[in-house]
Amino acid sequence: MPYLQAIIRETFRLHPPVPMVTRRCVAECKVENYVIPENTLLFVNFRPERFLKNGEGDSIDVRGQHFQLLPFGSGRRMCPGVSLAMQEVPALLGAIIQCFDFKVVDHKTGMILNDVGDIDVDERPGLTAPRVNNLLCVPVERTKCGAT
Repeated sequence: MPYLQAIIRETFRLHPPVPMVTRRCVAECKVENYVIPENTLLFVNFRPERFLKNGEGDSIDVRGQHFQLLPFGSGRRMCPGVSLAMQEVPALLGAIIQCFDFKVVDHKTGMILNDVGDIDVDERPGLTAPRVNNLLCVPVERTKCGAT
């Protein structure tokens, strides 16, 4: 389960559910060599690589208590479903990984690809960070799961 939790956190870091969560700077401040004027809108997921230093990413809380990672927002406007999501996502993802293999479908031809190579995960502008090219997959049952 720890590796699955790490995959989920990394996914939230790279592709937050709502990528344009902003914060407003309430007073002028200086961060390293940058002066941030009062009332400046700040985008939280500007440089996500900063969370990878010294392998300390496992202590980052997705609930936004220390404003390091905010896939669900924080404070009074935090997503009310965060606790449910943090229980349901690992359970669902674990079951899917256990029960299925996935074959990638070419988005141009509709044919199943046996040799996938690199997958294009480039994003285009939008509220939910949609992909430039949709990733089409076909689930292939690996084991008999659930009720028969």
